[in-house]
Amino acid sequence: MKRALPWLLLACFVVYGVQALGPWKARTWRADSARDFASYYYAVQVAADGGDPYAKRALTVRAREDGTRKGGVHPFFYPPPFLLSFAWVLPLDLQAAFHTWFWVEHLFLLAVMLALWRWHPSRPMALALGVMAASFSPIPDNDWMGQANLFVLACVVPGLLLVERGRWRLGGALVGLGCMLKMSPALLVAWWLLQGRWRPVLAAVITALALSLASLPLVGVDVQWRFFTEVLPGFGSGDYNGLTVPITLTHNHSIPSLLHELFGGGATTSLEPTAGWVSRFITLALLGLLGWRFRRPGADPLAALCQVGVVVVLMLVLPVYTYEHHMVWMLVPYAAAFAALAAGRLGKLWWVLLVLAYLVQALPLDWLKELYSELRVLGGLREPAYYLLRESKFIAALLTGLACVLAAGRGAGRLGRTRPRHDAGRSLAPARAPAAAAGSALGQGDA
Repeated sequence: MKRALPWLLLACFVVYGVQALGPWKARTWRADSARDFASYYYAVQVAADGGDPYAKRALTVRAREDGTRKGGVHPFFYPPPFLLSFAWVLPLDLQAAFHTWFWVEHLFLLAVMLALWRWHPSRPMALALGVMAASFSPIPDNDWMGQANLFVLACVVPGLLLVERGRWRLGGALVGLGCMLKMSPALLVAWWLLQGRWRPVLAAVITALALSLASLPLVGVDVQWRFFTEVLPGFGSGDYNGLTVPITLTHNHSIPSLLHELFGGGATTSLEPTAGWVSRFITLALLGLLGWRFRRPGADPLAALCQVGVVVVLMLVLPVYTYEHHMVWMLVPYAAAFAALAAGRLGKLWWVLLVLAYLVQALPLDWLKELYSELRVLGGLREPAYYLLRESKFIAALLTGLACVLAAGRGAGRLGRTRPRHDAGRSLAPARAPAAAAGSALGQGDA
């Protein structure tokens, strides 16, 4: 491994570079409408003109005036400070801003990869990150859609790492910034709160308030109030500020979407009532169980990274909408799970399970659609096979989350004693490796 690693990483870098400069860039450039990026772009333009960025019609009118889109623009439903971070698009036309964003997002990807490697610097981690950069299909999907997931990841992952290293002010501020770009990282702040890490929580909250105040010249008090009282509460029922994409759209990788279909919900944007109640019960149950398991910080940095991996999986599967570009967040749990495998914290069977899960997750969505559209299974196997393929990425995410749950509680495992680490927000104390229990087919240590 030591001799081969530089060559393997070079091969991964070449494959990544060829794809990023070739098919990934070409596909993004062909998206003349700028896909989801147009929502951010025109929301900033409308806000700068004194309008309401959360008024979908205002965005569509502005886009038609520019002649960039024949149809409408998806509504904007991100927190007000998000617009402040996109003020740089004001002097640019839509295509120039969209193309610039492609390059910037790849710089964010580099920042995420470096932070994950610094979290657990090892040869297996470096190799896993290199392979993911070269082959993880949600990365180009995120590019093509013009999404901001890598931007948020580039705030959250380094922020979490800094807190683990004891730099709670800057780390908490970065996670607070991530929360003001998309609300889902607030679950990570709740994870800190659960473990009694008050200082980074305070830093995140102060940052969120400061960013809200800083964005007032662009988004006034009335508009900000509307976001927190009208737009945000609708997320739980599937009302994303008037988004017209049906919940049953193929490859919506979330628990509520599955329940919506199971309970007979049609091609609507409102969650079926029974599905809504059941999904809320499942959400509370999962948060309660994992909150109890992770009520203490990880015994060492890798265990802490596995805990983060579990929280990230929950961030993905609990909302009503989770599409392919959101799955770029799975970089974190896969990095944690493969590092735990290499460290001996999971049994040999997990090598097979996680490699299969990653292959499914990395498979381009178009290829998966081809697979089940060409399915020719006789008899009663056709329907089960169709649904298994359709939900394969969702299942892979759950499986990886389970691996992180198991690995997160095992401390140093075979590696021996755990070194003391600085736990920001608590008193300093040496962390102790948990006692090993009887091994099982899926791993060793307490499950």
